[in-house]
Amino acid sequence: MAGIVLVVAVQFGLVTCCGVFNPVCATYRLDHTPADRVARTLSAWSVTSNLSIAALTALWGVLAAATTPRVAIAVAGVLLLATPLLLPGRDYTPEPEPAGSTTRTAQEAVPAG
Repeated sequence: MAGIVLVVAVQFGLVTCCGVFNPVCATYRLDHTPADRVARTLSAWSVTSNLSIAALTALWGVLAAATTPRVAIAVAGVLLLATPLLLPGRDYTPEPEPAGSTTRTAQEAVPAG
């Protein structure tokens, strides 16, 4: 019983996250796409999305047939857990201040003594 509750809770969280992420991502992409390229962008997005789903479904079917469905699911899970490693790193170096800037640091603003 506890297992099914865990699966339902995880699925609910996944569907909720997808339901929030997808429209936000679509809005961000379309806001940053020039107006004359919106139709082309949406077409390319739709085609690549559907082709990716079809190709990966076939690939995982072949993997499951060559091994077992349990192994194919395990490989998919491991790859999903590794996807954050593909995210670009962030550069946390501060940008240089413009010449003549009057911005003071917190230490400079506190009088000594």
